[in-house]
Amino acid sequence: MLLLLPLIVGLVVKARAASLAARLRPLLERVSSIALLVMLVLIIALNFQAVLRIFGTGAIAAAILFAVLSALAGWFLGGRDPAQRTVLGLGTGLRNIPAALVVSVQNFKDPNVSVMVTVTTLTGILILLPAARLIGKHGPGTLPGNKALDNN
Repeated sequence: MLLLLPLIVGLVVKARAASLAARLRPLLERVSSIALLVMLVLIIALNFQAVLRIFGTGAIAAAILFAVLSALAGWFLGGRDPAQRTVLGLGTGLRNIPAALVVSVQNFKDPNVSVMVTVTTLTGILILLPAARLIGKHGPGTLPGNKALDNN
């Protein structure tokens, strides 16, 4: 309900009042981004000791491996178009953070689950945002030096 209800309301408003939906979109995007940021900060702040305990356990390495393998899976399954591959790779690597947090909070009483989701998310962001910048600078399907990654 936490995910579907807002989606359904948004689709109904867009279908019945497209101009209202267009005016509300920038505001709701900003509210959504701020709410997500506040939630991530609160999870870290309220569970700071649990976050500190993660270091040295291999959880960070697992988060890095998860982000990289997810991004690579999306990239390899993205088809032949370099732009589509890039978008799918980055999107798969970053996943749906709010959905993962809802699942972790609703289904697990252990706060360490939400902490690990948050740490994995932040690790993915720290890896994939610089990768997105590099790709944006050099174009999809290329690496610095303009070596094509695609074998079309």
